[in-house]
Amino acid sequence: MKNWLALLFLTAVANTAVGQGVTFNKDVAPIIFQNCSGCHRAGEVGPMPLTNYGEVSAWGGMIKYVTANKIMPPWRPDPHYSRFADERRLSDKEIELIGRWVDDGMPEGDPAHLPPFPDFPPGSPLGEPDVVYTIPAYTVPNNGDVYHRVTIPSGFTTDKWINGVELVPDNRAIVHHMLLYVGQYMQNMIGGWVPGQRDRFLPDNMAYKIPAGSNLILEIHYAPGSMGQVDQSQVKLHFCPNQTNPRQVFIQPYINWVMGLQNGPLRIQANEVKTFYNSFNLNSNISVLGLAPHMHLIGRSMEVFSVHGSDTTKLIKIPDWNFAWQGFYMPQKLIKIPAGSAIKAVSTYDNTPNNPFNPSNPPQLVQSGESTYDEMLLCYFIYVNYQAGDENIWLTDTTRNALTVYPGDANNDGTVTTSDFFLTAAGYGKTGPMREPLHQSTVFRAQKASYWPGTTNYRGTPVNDAFLDANGDGVLSLFDVAVAVLHRGQTRP
Repeated sequence: MKNWLALLFLTAVANTAVGQGVTFNKDVAPIIFQNCSGCHRAGEVGPMPLTNYGEVSAWGGMIKYVTANKIMPPWRPDPHYSRFADERRLSDKEIELIGRWVDDGMPEGDPAHLPPFPDFPPGSPLGEPDVVYTIPAYTVPNNGDVYHRVTIPSGFTTDKWINGVELVPDNRAIVHHMLLYVGQYMQNMIGGWVPGQRDRFLPDNMAYKIPAGSNLILEIHYAPGSMGQVDQSQVKLHFCPNQTNPRQVFIQPYINWVMGLQNGPLRIQANEVKTFYNSFNLNSNISVLGLAPHMHLIGRSMEVFSVHGSDTTKLIKIPDWNFAWQGFYMPQKLIKIPAGSAIKAVSTYDNTPNNPFNPSNPPQLVQSGESTYDEMLLCYFIYVNYQAGDENIWLTDTTRNALTVYPGDANNDGTVTTSDFFLTAAGYGKTGPMREPLHQSTVFRAQKASYWPGTTNYRGTPVNDAFLDANGDGVLSLFDVAVAVLHRGQTRP
């Protein structure tokens, strides 16, 4: 009886503390600031700013609609197929909160509950870069597909290791994509930009190598209809903390339409829906830390996986391709692909009037090529040579020296159970770094946290105490236990 009374008391405390009424300041602002404001602010790609109560409430009905229908935030990979770091999608709970807030009349709430607006570094989501290169102003000479290559002397007198690369389009209305290479003959790619991309750091001990005295080659593709417009894009590089002996990162298009296309060539007749099959045989052990599928306008879906003997590893599946939203996707953990594996892809193109993105009406023959109206079939692999233990390296974090916490999931196994509130209670009284205000919500969603100095034992395994701090205030208290009780049964999206 005492145990049940204690459970009821903790639940009541949690319900009182977390609150029943949904308000902007307490519930909606953290969701919007964390998932929407990065693009929806001055100078970014979002068509309207979403940075405060007035701006968000003005679009409340539209926000409810696009989040309920999972149109926004834009996230193309299928989460039931494979999972990625920094997934730009909302949980069902977050979607429900937004809907309830709009239905309740969009109350603003107590100003004391409003988290501070995130500190978005001007022009650089990764923070202050170590080196910035700005290309000379370029005027697009015609209305066709224009490829402009710029040679950039690195200026490095010693080898440099880079684990953050940002390619920043100046004139976003005309830049189709950008690729960055090292060396005169463009032999080593180290970065790219496509619409919808989100930049992030590599792990601290992994980096791209730029040898001393090397040139960088920036290739920019300007979309048709851009004649007379001017662009002055930038390259921003962030040095790896380890400049002595980091693990070298490589980028290769293991899936492509030139080699390994089993039913090529890449040609899609007018009014045809066609599926292509790729296979590439891998001859060395690698650890994958990123994937970048690429098609053009009539691409509809792509699935990439590897096969080794009887084992299949699901890598990425995009069931509803949208050219406007692409990216380099990092898995939550490094993925080992052993030597002897076949890397395979299944890609479908729809060259019929039923495809709303088809640029031709009536449909015309489409084949491989560099033009936006041609097609491509690519999947770039970002990888390092495999080392034992790579499978245990997490990539679920865009900032250095941080981890991802779900409030209440104290043992970090993905589901909140009775074990979590007993584990939290076992750490009672411990202290550590507070989470930043934006990540002090107790809503069951990803929160960024710094490592704590101590651990608490769970079934023989030490768990960093940051996972026990449900509210992010830096102190393990009964409130943290109460949050675990409240979230019992919750599972990570």
